[in-house]
Amino acid sequence: MKHLKEIFKYLKENIKFLVAFIITISFSLIFLDSISGLLIKLGSNINNHFSSFIIGYLLISLAIIFRYIYLISKHYIHNKKVNFLVLFISSTYVIYRFIFTNQIEFIRLEGFPPFSDIIIVFAFLHLLNVIIKRKKSAKANRFFIEDTTASENIIDNELILDKLIKVTSNMKPKIAFNIGLNAVWGFGKTTFLERFEIKYRQENKESIIFWYKVWKNKTTAGIIENFFEELKQQLRPYSGDLSSSIDNYVKAVLDLSPSEIKKFLTTGIDIFNKNNSLENYFNEINSSIKKIDRQIIILLDDLDRLDKKEILNTLKLIRTISDFNNVIFIAGYDRKYIIETIKQPSHNYLDKIFNVELNLLPFSEDKLVYKLFELVDENFPVKIGFKEGFNEAFKELFNDRNKFSDIDLSFIINNSSESKDYIKLSYLNFLNTHRDIKRFFNEFKFYSSFLKSEEDVNPHDYILLKLLTYNYRNLESEIFNKIDDAISKKMLNIQEKKISDHPIPKSGDIYVLDDKSKKNIRDLLASYNKSDQEIILSSLNTLFSEKSYQYYEKHQNCIAKVDYTNIYLRNSIVEGVIKISEFKKAFNTNNLFELSNSFTNYKNQLNYSLNKELIIFIKNLVLINKDQGKDALKTINKIATQYLFQYDSGVAFLDGIYKNIYNSNTSDFQAVIVEIITETNDVKYLDSLLSELNIRIERSKFKSKNNPDFIDDNIKFDFLDITFIKKALLKKLEVQIDNEESVESVISTYHLFSERLTLGNKIMRSIESNKMLKGDIEKRIAQYFNSELFNFVRTSNDLEFHGFQPNFFLSSIFSNKTSVKEFLDDDKNQEKYDTIYKEGWYNLNDFIQGLNSKELNIDEVKLNLSKELMQAFIDNNYKPLDKDKYEEIENN
Repeated sequence: MKHLKEIFKYLKENIKFLVAFIITISFSLIFLDSISGLLIKLGSNINNHFSSFIIGYLLISLAIIFRYIYLISKHYIHNKKVNFLVLFISSTYVIYRFIFTNQIEFIRLEGFPPFSDIIIVFAFLHLLNVIIKRKKSAKANRFFIEDTTASENIIDNELILDKLIKVTSNMKPKIAFNIGLNAVWGFGKTTFLERFEIKYRQENKESIIFWYKVWKNKTTAGIIENFFEELKQQLRPYSGDLSSSIDNYVKAVLDLSPSEIKKFLTTGIDIFNKNNSLENYFNEINSSIKKIDRQIIILLDDLDRLDKKEILNTLKLIRTISDFNNVIFIAGYDRKYIIETIKQPSHNYLDKIFNVELNLLPFSEDKLVYKLFELVDENFPVKIGFKEGFNEAFKELFNDRNKFSDIDLSFIINNSSESKDYIKLSYLNFLNTHRDIKRFFNEFKFYSSFLKSEEDVNPHDYILLKLLTYNYRNLESEIFNKIDDAISKKMLNIQEKKISDHPIPKSGDIYVLDDKSKKNIRDLLASYNKSDQEIILSSLNTLFSEKSYQYYEKHQNCIAKVDYTNIYLRNSIVEGVIKISEFKKAFNTNNLFELSNSFTNYKNQLNYSLNKELIIFIKNLVLINKDQGKDALKTINKIATQYLFQYDSGVAFLDGIYKNIYNSNTSDFQAVIVEIITETNDVKYLDSLLSELNIRIERSKFKSKNNPDFIDDNIKFDFLDITFIKKALLKKLEVQIDNEESVESVISTYHLFSERLTLGNKIMRSIESNKMLKGDIEKRIAQYFNSELFNFVRTSNDLEFHGFQPNFFLSSIFSNKTSVKEFLDDDKNQEKYDTIYKEGWYNLNDFIQGLNSKELNIDEVKLNLSKELMQAFIDNNYKPLDKDKYEEIENN
């Protein structure tokens, strides 16, 4: 059925072409003998046995074939006359070749078809060219929504439309009757007129109804000439007298001098008394129209596209030189625009032209929103498993249940001076017409295509911003291009989980519309009327008002987050480096850790911002399998710091993975943590987290020993007991020593685990870590000797306040295992504690004194100074050397 409609439509559009073809073919058949005789006479002059004929035939054939191939590749559109000629020649040939075969014998080579069959090949190529072009057109890009009308559907002003059809049906006025349709631009005048045309034709089949596109003509002569040409074409099927009368009338009008034409347009029928020709031609036309006895309805649209001169000429055309019987003009325009443009002294100028003026009603909000949602469903369908996309956001944007309900507006309601600036927003604040819907959606679709994914933005924020900048174009330059000056910044205080002021002016993590910002924006909006100011301020307040700390964590990519603002304003995030969709893609493929490795390519501040955003992203994830859990843990371990991810939050994160993914399987989860921390050389987040928990546990033990009323408020986790922490951190130290990592890394790892807090919070390292580090020092003394651990050189300030003693932990590293065990069994015994360190200093001194600078390839002067200082420290009963003693040894 659909194909039949297309065929009938094609036949209707090409009716003249088909009639001409049928007539031409008919004459060919009538004069069949004469034409065949002519062809035979021409063919008798060709000797097809000559090689020159064969070569020429092949060259011509190949040239035409290659030419058609080229035209097909370019989707060339042939002239209708060429199409007609090809169709006529090929059809005539088929008639002679296959039907009237006794008329002509076509020459051929033995075993081959006739030479003339090349005509069929050319006809096929020509047809192929036409078909491919039509298919190419059918595949045209439909990205943008065209500003066409849906005149087949019921419209908002359907009641007015039906009434107008009813009162104008069979109306045949004695002089032209003029009806005006008044509505602002985009309020559906064209839709109304197109709908009127369709319904009127259905109900009044005898009426003549046509459009006159006045805006396509510029000059006075053009307006007059083209109007009457269109009128002539419409009336020609009903009268053979009209064409010459209209041509004569137009010629007589245009032959007038410019001043006479102006007078004619102004006075109209009065000039007929002075110009018999004009009066005669006018009367001839009018008489013919009466004889036709059909209603003539002329539809004019877009008067508000014209300039002053064009508007006046068109109105005078309607009032003066087209004042015929049975004619009804229906013109759509914006009355305010017309009056302001023509600047006539009286506002009732249009009333002199139009017998009646109808005001079209504004569009229904429900129908506008329904049309918008239709486009949303078509272009942004709901995605399975996708929680917040444009589809859902468009439909919830101005509902009470949308994400903006997280905003606390109580301070606005309670402050009358502020509340007057804010209103409850709706789509009608930004979009008033069906044309607005289409234009906005075209822009929205275009700009959103720059996003890698809808997930790159908070959809509610993005839609509201685009609505705002669609309706108020200048806001781009007035506010958003200088947003740092217009809107204040504040800091997300991760430690205290609150919003606070940033110590550096114009710095921070979020944009906040505070009192200062509101004053700035009011000043910038001084030229706007009150209604527009309310809409703009209400929108900005929705987007940038201060929310809770939890809101910014939950809505990580909201417009107010400084690192994300540019994705809304300029389609980029953090200088265009990474987008949320890339975070999600990496998460889905278990490549968060690999993604975090790429951050090291960026400068420090950018690297910091990316790490922060990725941590927030990971915190909000729902992890469902071990691969995801491990990838997230590795990433957190690499990029997190205590400031970016507090240790309590980190422990809670670990606990979530432990329970949700590992089902509280302690050994498996602990093995993963050990694997992750031992893969890295430096001290990372998980190392520091375990170390912090270690200190908290030991501190609680120390306090409970010394205070019977002490209550341990540390949260206990099955997988993070002190036994596991010790095992994990010592394993990291062991792996680093085995891999001969840098001494700085090894020393940092050594300090991670504390065996005991005792005697006033003094730290005891473990026997195992002391043993491992001592062994590594003895093995790699040249490297350790040049490290901070063996730095015996002191500045004057150090000596002034602290004196000199070797690094305290060297005595622990070189202590005796037996003495340490004895103290741990009686860790309040100061004498045993002192014994540990005296023995350690003694062992260290013995070790240093035995070093040979030449064998170890270390600095001899430094080694000798270290030996003397170490011996002097021992001789001073393990007490720090004062400044004088140190300098005496140093200068000796």
